[in-house]
Amino acid sequence: MGVRNAGRVTVIGAVGAALLAASAAVVLAADPPVNRRISNGREGWESPRWSDERYSKLSFQGCATTSLAGRPKSVTVRYHKDRDWLPDPQYGSRTFTQCFDTPGSVSVGEWRDLPRQHGYYVRIEDINQSAHNTIDVARYSVDTTAAE
Repeated sequence: MGVRNAGRVTVIGAVGAALLAASAAVVLAADPPVNRRISNGREGWESPRWSDERYSKLSFQGCATTSLAGRPKSVTVRYHKDRDWLPDPQYGSRTFTQCFDTPGSVSVGEWRDLPRQHGYYVRIEDINQSAHNTIDVARYSVDTTAAE
């Protein structure tokens, strides 16, 4: 019996180690997203993860969504740091409106004085102040180089 239990512990330990390594590999993605699209994005949509150098600038270009009469179009995104098995720290949100003006219009949000780490991402918090809307973004990019 002792051998069988030891085998189970070894298998469970090996599976746990493999899951930990796989999750760490996802968090260590280094390149920020550049020239990506969002199609039918909803509240809760998350970008790919990237490494940060203490500064990030997020740009949304060509935003499109439906809006109720009399309500301005907007999308609010929040900056996060991905942590396994713990709540993700938040670094503030930005609300974008300009990107809805014309297909070439751009909205920009900046985050400064960030810890130099891996696993940053942005998450859509709301679209037009409603949980039931979707958004298309023709192009979004993250720039992690220091502001000129």
